[in-house]
Amino acid sequence: MRRELDEDALRHLFDHARESPTAAEVEAVLARLATRRRRRPRPLRLAVAAAVATAAAGVVLVAGGTPRQSRPPSASAAEVLRRAASAPHGPDVLPPGSYAYLRYRYTAAAAGGAPGDHGTFERWVRRDGRGLTVVRHSAAWARAAGDGIERTRTAASTTPFAVGARSWSYRELRRLAGSPRRVDRLVSDAARTLPGGDALSPADRTAYAAYAVLRDVLLAPAPVAVQQRTYLRLVGHPALRLVARTPTAATVAADAGDLRFQLEVDAATGELLSLERRLLRRSRRFPGRPRVVNRIEVVARGITRSPGARP
Repeated sequence: MRRELDEDALRHLFDHARESPTAAEVEAVLARLATRRRRRPRPLRLAVAAAVATAAAGVVLVAGGTPRQSRPPSASAAEVLRRAASAPHGPDVLPPGSYAYLRYRYTAAAAGGAPGDHGTFERWVRRDGRGLTVVRHSAAWARAAGDGIERTRTAASTTPFAVGARSWSYRELRRLAGSPRRVDRLVSDAARTLPGGDALSPADRTAYAAYAVLRDVLLAPAPVAVQQRTYLRLVGHPALRLVARTPTAATVAADAGDLRFQLEVDAATGELLSLERRLLRRSRRFPGRPRVVNRIEVVARGITRSPGARP
């Protein structure tokens, strides 16, 4: 029989979702909205916050279905990940004082009384986590929240980059490249420490952890060697499988409960093109027909000398 996560488990999972680099920065933007003079009723503010934070991180799980047995990895999925690991990914080192730049488009379906939203997200971040985030919302969001453009300065931190079950400094991310055992433990640690994860079957918990680790590594300014080693670590993972393929791109996904988490990579370079969270079946948590709940499409990334500048 299908089962839903209780509210406490969902809250824990949502809190865990906010630890990813992009989601944490969007949460800072949302905190500013709560202090504006044109304040909305609390239920709307929280629902709107959930809509955008999940658009950035794509990480609220709904438990459902019966526990599944792990399947042998798809040969085609393994082929895609192996090719991605061997392809060039761009600069291997973020120079001191420079900023890693990321820009993506996002869409989020309406949920829980919050309006749907779409727009662009830009982030400039240095090795120490210091940087700038700019979110440009849709007109519907601006009418509901009172502001269409939000700019947030992020402060320096000793461990600003969340990957898997913990946060890392840039130096620690670089050290991962020379420590295969630590890379190997990323997925198992993420599955074991996922808040609220005991409401999921072991297969669903591992499926989400595998997806989340790869997502975090690709979105963080992790050195190329770490990205490549993570791809190789996941080549034989039974939770990941190929769901779509074109001459230019391939999509690898992991199913967890009622949701599918998928990422699209460039077939030639292995670079991340998009992330998507899709509702596979009707669910009390997400009313309505099966659909794309949220999606981000990477537009550009690179290195700049100052926040606000584009590569």
